[in-house]
Amino acid sequence: MPPRLVFTVTTDLNYDQRMQRICATLARAGYAVLLVGRQGPASQPLGPQPYAQHRLRCFFQHGKIFYVEYNLRLLLFLTGQRAAAWCAIDLDTALPVWLR
Repeated sequence: MPPRLVFTVTTDLNYDQRMQRICATLARAGYAVLLVGRQGPASQPLGPQPYAQHRLRCFFQHGKIFYVEYNLRLLLFLTGQRAAAWCAIDLDTALPVWLR
């Protein structure tokens, strides 16, 4: 079984081209990659990728309360995941990844 890598961002996964490139490259290199991001009210369905994707839905979309809610939801999601390596791409997601 290939090593599993988990990456976390606060962006909509459809529009984060840097992470699409990084995750696709790692998946093609043989890693099992999971990219976790947010789902906004206008988010389009996720396109097919060579890696797994997961979106977190939040009630709040902007401001400090959004980051508090997103970090709590992310921490709860990550507690149920197993991985060989964890990576907080945005500083906004560093605390839940570190706590995990």
